[in-house]
Amino acid sequence: MRQDINLQDYRDFGENLGKYAVGNTDVDVYTTDGALAGTLNFPIPDFGVVVSLGYATLISPSYVAGVTHNGGYKTVTFGNNAKYSTSYTLINRNEEGSLDFHTPRLNKVVTETAAISYVTGEELRDTSRYIYYARVGTGTQKQVDAETQTVIQLSGAYNYRTGGTILSPDFSTNRLTWTTLSPDDPNVTALDIGAQGGDSGSPVLVYDNIDKIWKLAGVTATISGTYPYGLDTHSIYIQDAFIQQLIAANTDPDVTDSSNDGTIYWGASDITQGTNSWEWHGVDTLLPSEATNEALDASKDLRFNGDGGTLLLAQSVNMGAGKLQFSNNYQVISADGANSSWTGGGIDVDADKTVQWQVNGLAGDDLHKIGAGTLYVNATGINGGGLNTGDGTVVLDQQADADGNKQAFSSVTLVSGRPTVVLNDAEQVATEHIFFGYRGGKLDLNGNSLSFKQINHTDSGATLVNHNTTQAAILNLTGYSSADVSFQTFSESNPRGTVGSIYIYPNPYTKETEYFQLNESSYWYFPTDKSSTAIWTYLGTDASAAIDYRLAQLNQTVFRGFLGDSDSSGVLNVNVDTPGSSAITALTGGMDLKGNLAVSQGTVLLSGQPVPHAGGLVEDDDWATALFSANQIAVNEGSTLQVGEYAQVQADIVAGDSSQVMLGYNTSTSDTDKIWRCYSVINTDTTTCSQPVRSATELAALTASTVSGNITLGDNTSLYLGKVNYEGAISSTTTSTMTMNSGAYWQLTGNSSVSYLKALPGSTISLLAAEGTTWSPAELTVDSLDATGLSISLAASPANEQGDRVTIVNTATGSSNTLDISVLTTSDESVQLLNDIVLLDAPAGTAHDYFTVPSVASGFSLYTPDYRVIEKDDRVQWVLAHNAEAEPESPAESEDASIAETSPEAETPAESEDASVAETSPEPESPAESEDAGVAEIPAEAETPADPTDGKPSGWFTIRDNKPLVRHTRLLLASRQYVFSEAISQLHGRASLLRNSPEKSGDWVSVEHGKGRFEGFKVNQQSLNLGWDTVQGQQMFGFNAGYTMGKTKGNGQVTHHLASAGADYSWSSPAGWFIDTAARYMHLSQDLTFDPLLGIHHGKANSHILSGSVKSGYQFAVDQHSLFISTYIGLTGSHLSGYRLESNTAQVGLSSSTPYFATAGLEVKKGGLWRSNSDVMVTAGIEYQYSPGKAGSSLTLSDSQSRREFAALSDNRYRFHVGTEGKIADKWSLEMKARSSVGGTFRTDYSGIAGVNYRF
Repeated sequence: MRQDINLQDYRDFGENLGKYAVGNTDVDVYTTDGALAGTLNFPIPDFGVVVSLGYATLISPSYVAGVTHNGGYKTVTFGNNAKYSTSYTLINRNEEGSLDFHTPRLNKVVTETAAISYVTGEELRDTSRYIYYARVGTGTQKQVDAETQTVIQLSGAYNYRTGGTILSPDFSTNRLTWTTLSPDDPNVTALDIGAQGGDSGSPVLVYDNIDKIWKLAGVTATISGTYPYGLDTHSIYIQDAFIQQLIAANTDPDVTDSSNDGTIYWGASDITQGTNSWEWHGVDTLLPSEATNEALDASKDLRFNGDGGTLLLAQSVNMGAGKLQFSNNYQVISADGANSSWTGGGIDVDADKTVQWQVNGLAGDDLHKIGAGTLYVNATGINGGGLNTGDGTVVLDQQADADGNKQAFSSVTLVSGRPTVVLNDAEQVATEHIFFGYRGGKLDLNGNSLSFKQINHTDSGATLVNHNTTQAAILNLTGYSSADVSFQTFSESNPRGTVGSIYIYPNPYTKETEYFQLNESSYWYFPTDKSSTAIWTYLGTDASAAIDYRLAQLNQTVFRGFLGDSDSSGVLNVNVDTPGSSAITALTGGMDLKGNLAVSQGTVLLSGQPVPHAGGLVEDDDWATALFSANQIAVNEGSTLQVGEYAQVQADIVAGDSSQVMLGYNTSTSDTDKIWRCYSVINTDTTTCSQPVRSATELAALTASTVSGNITLGDNTSLYLGKVNYEGAISSTTTSTMTMNSGAYWQLTGNSSVSYLKALPGSTISLLAAEGTTWSPAELTVDSLDATGLSISLAASPANEQGDRVTIVNTATGSSNTLDISVLTTSDESVQLLNDIVLLDAPAGTAHDYFTVPSVASGFSLYTPDYRVIEKDDRVQWVLAHNAEAEPESPAESEDASIAETSPEAETPAESEDASVAETSPEPESPAESEDAGVAEIPAEAETPADPTDGKPSGWFTIRDNKPLVRHTRLLLASRQYVFSEAISQLHGRASLLRNSPEKSGDWVSVEHGKGRFEGFKVNQQSLNLGWDTVQGQQMFGFNAGYTMGKTKGNGQVTHHLASAGADYSWSSPAGWFIDTAARYMHLSQDLTFDPLLGIHHGKANSHILSGSVKSGYQFAVDQHSLFISTYIGLTGSHLSGYRLESNTAQVGLSSSTPYFATAGLEVKKGGLWRSNSDVMVTAGIEYQYSPGKAGSSLTLSDSQSRREFAALSDNRYRFHVGTEGKIADKWSLEMKARSSVGGTFRTDYSGIAGVNYRF
């Protein structure tokens, strides 16, 4: 195994756990330091076909493939040692004589999994079809220690599975071979793995890219080579001819019955119908388990492949290990008076076929059922045999005998996730004898009522459904009562027991009767001093207390499976009636009842569950969210409903008197209010329940649970909202209480009333319309509110003078709460509001700042609703103020003209309205935020506050620019100007280099890394440039291309990619004059990440740029032409295309433009400094760049309120560079340069260039 991959990944892959669940695709694998090791670009294979200990693989219902030299194993299990798994016995090893390959036959058909297809060695050579390889095994586990580079052994063989991926192997005559590679090998796979001792017989699987399935390619035989990297693993090809010959020898010819020939008779030696007969081979013992392996191997498979009909058993049939297959519809009955039974290796019913099974089995033997068809069990009386089903449907419709007794099977086990068992009534099988094993299956209650003390299950594959669409089914989860707790006594002759059992001990020393709980499966004497040991837990001398102690353990249960069915099905009602104050029933797999959940006793917890990992590992942040749906959840008196972490619930909740409802994790310090966290690791019976206390960081990372549905609270009922998004309406009595924790969110869907509400800081109530719904005014009435830091969102519609309303009836305590007011108007709607809209109504004496109204951001504007706090009728009210007065009635129509003259003086005068608007008008931009470097801001007229009396939407708000957002967005878009300017500044670099070193022309390439900044933004970019140029006399001509990528980070982020291509031309005279010209086309692609307030989620912008430049100057040569001083001036003109990005609330745009750059500078070059290489030249230069912003692209920032225009930022600055250039080898020269700039808005902190030139 790779040293840089966590062992847990190899274990999870080998057990199909964690992210490596069957069928998952494109799974990323990470190294121990968090780097991506690779992506598994294939569906994860199903390793369920491999025996639990890894050394064989199921290739046919009764056959496994492995290697001959594995001669020690005699039994196999499937499902990675899952609970309720079957132990299959090898009855013949079936060894292939010339190769290390065998195909053992099993005593029963395997139900836990379906057999895998296989590929021959010749077929594997089609590498276009068979493209991915993987393996799994339980051999010795070794890995290289990353620090010491020594091989360490993690585990001996057969302790746990690991699996991994294989690089395309080599193929020889009889085997395939692959080599393990080190992590730094470019060909290493993400989960590279080889074999070790104990891996013999383990499979190599290959992905068939045509059939789109995994197949068996070989079985591991030997290893050779150098460990750890360079180890060769050799696997034997699957021997198809040998397998087919073997299976044929163990199969009788088909029974090809005819519908015209009547009943088919199964006799002691043959099967007959009319004049036709067929042989069958079974065993003579009563039970298959009583026969020898030799006798079992002599039995044969048999298929009924005729027209179908009635098959009569003249006597009991024991087919041994033989499989009975039905390929048509049959009825199997016993001869009159014979009471015939059937036992054997298993029954296989083809898809879309039904077999009426009217014979019983025998105690001590399980009927193994496979095949997608239906087995309809319809015998009479007590069937002593068990059922183990792995596919298709089994209907249990056993009939009562003359004494009224019936039992379809002594036990029913569902495995593989594929089968369905249908109960035609509730007496078919005792529920304590129903088991969901590896990957489970569906138990269809079929409209019946069943009670379970607990559901015996292994993993999340257990599912209980009701597919009866006309009759509701009832599932009762009763838990255990005191009658289920018996006292055991010490047995010196057989000191073994069941862990958890209670033992009674008459202590002769204390003369008291004492009670102990057994902690281990074997035991010895009790301690005599009332103490506990590793074997015994002392429980005291009170029998009732000992029983309660045990019940508290038994009645803390977790069901990982699913209740109901997401497909179209009938109603399933679930009743949890678990006694005991500490009883917890945790449903963690989800449900879709289409009926009701009743919490009659105890606590019911609805939560997610840990994603299962190998070794029982539970990762705190790796949980699967469970979905729960019901019509109603009824919480009876004294009971508790908790919606825990990682849960989504859709149901109305009716909480009875003195009950408790807790939704989502909360930070309460009271144990009665804390949320439980319960889970049970797969394949175990151990339940772990705790009430964790999360840190602030953990709580912030925790996903909120969701609950939707109305809640009704009874007397003395408490409702606690923790970290939950709750959507619904609440009604309560006068004695109920409600608490909202920090992070709680309540979306009202209708009028609600709460008696007492305590809201902690960070809680939120919204009366706004839920997503996807139309707003209508809602009202929340709270008798007593104790709130600090509560936020309430509500809406008002001036057009119809309606609004959401919160009424606090009696008391309002706390402080620092906010009202988030949404005024529902359209941009062209003019409304004259004659009356105040009351949004919140509180009792007299409530502080006017008990609720404040914050500004709302939309686009680039901040809107503050024009609200007031008034006192009226002994109440304090937060209102949306009216903006118009009713027209006075004419004297002729007025009944009392004096009314208008005696308006109360308490009414706010018009002057106050005007003053209020004036106080909140947009303030002048502060100097710190004003335009940099002479850039003018050109506000549109819409920036002026609207007249609050015109009835327009602006009249309901005080509106001002969101200045920080405007500034940050403007600077974010200036990133284009920076990238463009940096590219333009290097147009004449090659001409300057070749002027004094014409022999350095030719092919060249350079790389550059640079960092810069402007106004709080930082730019980091890398460039690759290459080209060709030539010098002919006094002229230079060349072509070039470049690619730049980088990021700009600040208040926002931009990722950019710049591609360019162009040509250069330069002329110089012997006297020293020179002219350099350059032309470029550039394409700039930017991915801009804006502030989320703008709602611009896809900020991809493309710019096309054309540039031309000319530079002219004079070069002085002194010091025997070893020192060159150049002065120059230059002018560059460009055309940039524009672009526009927008959302529903904001638009940003850059115009097309024709910016120019004027430069003047001085450059000095000095050669001959090193006698060993006189060709090396040192350069330095200074240049002033002038580029006024008015020539650049103008920026427009718009929203529904205003259109803001800004000129480009000026780009005047000084640029410096130093460098060296010279010959490093024949025809090779090197250039190194560092650049920087200062003195302007845009700055280049540094830019390092390294270039190499080759001369033809």
